[in-house]
Amino acid sequence: MLLLAVSAVQLARNYSVQIELGRLKFSRPDESTRERLSRLKERVFVTYFTSAPGRMPSHMRRVEPAVRNLLASFKSASGGKLDYQIVDPDADPDLASYASRRGVAPFRTRHVSRDAYSEKTVWSALMIEYGARDSVVIHAIGPEHLPRLQRVFAEHLRQLEEPRLPVIALAAPDAYSELVEVLSKRARVLRVNRDGGSSLPQQADLLFWIEPATMGESRLREVNRFLETGHSLVLTASRHKAVIRQERDHLEVLFRAQPFAAEPLLLDAGLRVHRDLALDQRAEQLTIGSQTVAAPFLIRCLPYEQDFRTFRAQPNGVLSFGVPAPFELDGARLSERGFSAEVLATTSQDTWIQERPESPVSLRALAPERGEPAPKLPLMVLLRHQDPWRGLVLACASSSPFADGSLRDERFAHSRMLDVLLDRLASSERLVYARVGGAESEPLPELTSSSRLLWRVVCVSSLPLLLFAHALFEGRTRPLRRPGEVHARRGLSWTALGSTAVVIALSVLMPKQLRWEATSEKLNGLAPESRRLAQQAAEGEITVEAVFSPRDLLPHRVRPLVKKVDDLLEEFRHAGAKMSVRPIEPERLNPAERAELKGRGIEPSTMTTQEEEGTTIHTFYSTLVFSSGGRREVLPFPDAASFENLEFRIAFALWRLQTGRQVHIGFATDVPRLTPAEAHENYQLKGLFAPAGSDVYSLARDMVRQSGFRVTHINPRQPVIPADMDLLVWLQPRRPAGLMLEATVRYLHQGGSVVIAAQHFNMQSRQYQGQNFGTVYWPQPQSPELEALYFPEIGVRLVREVLFDELKTQVTVESQRYREGKPELERMPSALPFLIRAAASNFSASSPITRGLGDQAFIWANYFELDDKRLGEQGIRATPLIYTSDRTWSYAWKGGWIPDALLTGPARSEDGTPRWLGRRAMAVLLEGSFPLPLTSLVAGQDSTPAAHVETHDKAERPVQPGKSPAPGRLLFVDCSELFKNAWLGGPEFRGDHFLLNAVATLALPPDLASL
Repeated sequence: MLLLAVSAVQLARNYSVQIELGRLKFSRPDESTRERLSRLKERVFVTYFTSAPGRMPSHMRRVEPAVRNLLASFKSASGGKLDYQIVDPDADPDLASYASRRGVAPFRTRHVSRDAYSEKTVWSALMIEYGARDSVVIHAIGPEHLPRLQRVFAEHLRQLEEPRLPVIALAAPDAYSELVEVLSKRARVLRVNRDGGSSLPQQADLLFWIEPATMGESRLREVNRFLETGHSLVLTASRHKAVIRQERDHLEVLFRAQPFAAEPLLLDAGLRVHRDLALDQRAEQLTIGSQTVAAPFLIRCLPYEQDFRTFRAQPNGVLSFGVPAPFELDGARLSERGFSAEVLATTSQDTWIQERPESPVSLRALAPERGEPAPKLPLMVLLRHQDPWRGLVLACASSSPFADGSLRDERFAHSRMLDVLLDRLASSERLVYARVGGAESEPLPELTSSSRLLWRVVCVSSLPLLLFAHALFEGRTRPLRRPGEVHARRGLSWTALGSTAVVIALSVLMPKQLRWEATSEKLNGLAPESRRLAQQAAEGEITVEAVFSPRDLLPHRVRPLVKKVDDLLEEFRHAGAKMSVRPIEPERLNPAERAELKGRGIEPSTMTTQEEEGTTIHTFYSTLVFSSGGRREVLPFPDAASFENLEFRIAFALWRLQTGRQVHIGFATDVPRLTPAEAHENYQLKGLFAPAGSDVYSLARDMVRQSGFRVTHINPRQPVIPADMDLLVWLQPRRPAGLMLEATVRYLHQGGSVVIAAQHFNMQSRQYQGQNFGTVYWPQPQSPELEALYFPEIGVRLVREVLFDELKTQVTVESQRYREGKPELERMPSALPFLIRAAASNFSASSPITRGLGDQAFIWANYFELDDKRLGEQGIRATPLIYTSDRTWSYAWKGGWIPDALLTGPARSEDGTPRWLGRRAMAVLLEGSFPLPLTSLVAGQDSTPAAHVETHDKAERPVQPGKSPAPGRLLFVDCSELFKNAWLGGPEFRGDHFLLNAVATLALPPDLASL
């Protein structure tokens, strides 16, 4: 056998023998491909650019032989009309230049070296030249592309030979005839009645779905299948409709709720939708007589609030969104579905959320002071799957840009926006993806209920039947036992009887919450702090309404968590809390009783799950309501992630009931912006508007709010510090930071608590066509200004250097590839030493902020230098909480790219010894009396209205310089990236745990914060 195996290996090596046993033949053309190759009208020449096998990571080494065999079979099937060559651009600079001129670029891939992640830049791309036509490139071919590669190749040939128009399926009400006309100029349009039960046309490449009226599970499954097979979707919908009418000398508006059937599809993809009105001061103006009144529900999205960087062009004009329903990103769901979200359009920083009035109101009643300030809210989001072969999803918070009378309105760029969208969603590449299909096999047909029951019975009963058959066989074939064996069997019978009794006893006692705690740390019971809160709660009766749907209506991931809620409530009762739990199943209530629940803020949640044959939509109730002494606390659990930190949420709710306090967190976040040089070179010179960025910390804000804190957004450009604020969180200050910093220092001076997270650089990887697409790294300045303002005065310096650590991590980041001077964004893996892994062993063991934390990803972080003498003179104590490893180095960047040598290690001394920087602090807790700044922090900055503090009586009046300060606390973190949406809740590094620990420690009593 061994000799036969060795002979087979030698035969395969010497004669390129390949045996394919699977249904898909990677190296042999199928019949349709063979027929197309035999009918080629002109010569086809294919160039495969690939790195040498020795440079390829192990998982990429089988790609080149597979592509070589496939091209050889193509050549044989073409009758001499197709030829190919395989080249390594790294072997000759001229080859690299040739590849670059044709738009072919290498890409980064991850590999493991010396038990650590690293990255390699490799080539693997096919260029197809068909006669005198423009060439086509299939980029970044990996092993996952091999099953569909021949079909992609054949479809590209077909598109080159017979270019076709895209096919767009349009499901829209009658008020969108202009949209049909505009789309018909660029595509073949098929009208479908999705709400009437029409199926999606098989030939459609793109679906425009305007204001869907129904969305059942079968519809959702069909759309998901549509996306999985490479087709794309544009979905537009809003929760409300505005009816404007004139009443004498003023205008009134009535907001009507309308069916919002799009919600299950949006939730399934990872987008939640605001329920209240989103209003913006940058809005349309309505005229009545000689008066002009703002209509803040008709939001004007200026070019600065748009970001179409990943598109070939941009609208470059104003967009109007009428009564939009802005989105919230659901990070856990996006990650689970494999989507990344690109926010294309947002509201401005002058946004607020206001409850929808039930009756007509004057336009002047829609004012910021009557609502809650909000950050920039997403109005248009593009969802890209991590598998590029899957379709794109474009979600729009309002249908008004596409409606009749608005699409062609010359005041707006709606028509131009539609062209920009079609250039991306209906490009030749996407048409190929749609023809090929993203999935390799059709799903199994859905089983009937009887068939499903039959198969379950077969699967469940098969093992007992086999055991029974075995027992019969043993009894018939084996002789009678000896007398001694009878006693042994009796012993086994008594053992089985005893085991059965134990099981029965446990089943009886388990509902009684009888538990045995075997861990010395008492990890399986309530924490001591929770027990103390429960004992304090014994002073008053607490009513707990457990508003949960029946078990069979709950998503399967939520069912065990609801049981956990019941168990935890019972433990609080056993610890002393006088709780009376009242279960409520809203499905058993009449409509009036359910309306009463809604009036109390108890509404059903919608969630989609992948169960059995497809997607299932769940609409269910999942809420706890605590009531005592006229106070009430509502704890919603809309998804599985909301049950995390359950004990803390319940204990915190009990504490709020007892104290009557709402812990108020101010959240100040700025938006990412291009540097002046980037804006000038990439936009202004081309007559375009540079984007101002979107809210990248929305998940952090939502996480804190969902934990039970009251959260208020603070605009760092016009900062207003609420008088009753318990903690200020300021993420990534940006120039001009003086106004916000002055308000922050005054708050610290008064004894407030603050969290600041800031870093100097965001590392960008770039590839330029003129440099053969070689990868370079540029530190994009973030300009926090904290290295120059105030903090050097008190002895804290945020060092403006690029920091490297041998202890690194790996992430997937956007890489910029410049073709013909235009940047293209592509997600690539990165594992370089500026991606610092902060190990838990380098955390302070005594601080509750870092206690219990796992490793953290300090992406592109900096480090602190502390002047202990100056800090001591100010009466401030500095406690470093998180350190780097000992093997670090840095680079004092002044401009240009990062030198390649620094990506592998530090500079060396004359004797060859590495010049390690050593252990450096990356998070520090400052406690003490913070002085007021010696000089003005706003001198020379822009004329934005001055920062101020709301005054409630005399307690919050601005502090005079001569008044003695109160002790304050500041947690200073030299990395803000770990709190961004992209990384916050990642499974490996939980930045949300770090943030919640910090917020709880600085804003709550110590015993409650320790939970």
